[in-house]
Amino acid sequence: MVHHSCLGVILAGGASTRMGRDKALLSRLNTDKTAPDETMLSFSKGLLQKLAIKTTVISGEKFGLKDKIPHMGPLGGIYSVIKKHPAKALLITPIDLPLLTVTALAQLKNIGELSNKACFYQNQFLPLYLPINGFVEQFFAEHFTHLTSTDSANRPSNLKAPSIRSLLTCIPNHAIACPTDKSLYNANTPEQWRYAQLQLTGIKRKYV
Repeated sequence: MVHHSCLGVILAGGASTRMGRDKALLSRLNTDKTAPDETMLSFSKGLLQKLAIKTTVISGEKFGLKDKIPHMGPLGGIYSVIKKHPAKALLITPIDLPLLTVTALAQLKNIGELSNKACFYQNQFLPLYLPINGFVEQFFAEHFTHLTSTDSANRPSNLKAPSIRSLLTCIPNHAIACPTDKSLYNANTPEQWRYAQLQLTGIKRKYV
């Protein structure tokens, strides 16, 4: 079994309810005038490839890896990736950051590797560099492993998925200052998506 040094992960398993259409398939304006527009999924893959990450896994049944435990949110997707694709670390990005840059991801990866800690931007837990160590394994063992042997119909109706925040409080981590640009801007609604596209239009005009 291959053990990756750093595995790219794109979280694309959400329902995109607020957007009203699948965010992974949204057509993002390409700021490179010589290149065609691209979907958010291909854009996210491209960012990770530019960091020389050899393998990227898409979390989400429609485009990649089905969750081992349904309805457990982003951590459910991350848990499924860890169980299927052993790695020393994950560089995780959500599908809803249309202004994300290679620079922002590279900073997380570099600081995370040097400190050997989970690394994220202050007050925004994704994107995330996540070393797979004993702390992480213990967290998932306590919160997820027992659910894999339980039929979904027999799980408590009030079962709440743990958050990424809850994971980070249990493991060594390093929160770094946010970039001064809009690279971490989330687009989860049509209005937010239109704003992001306007920002990309401005960037494209600047460099044309």
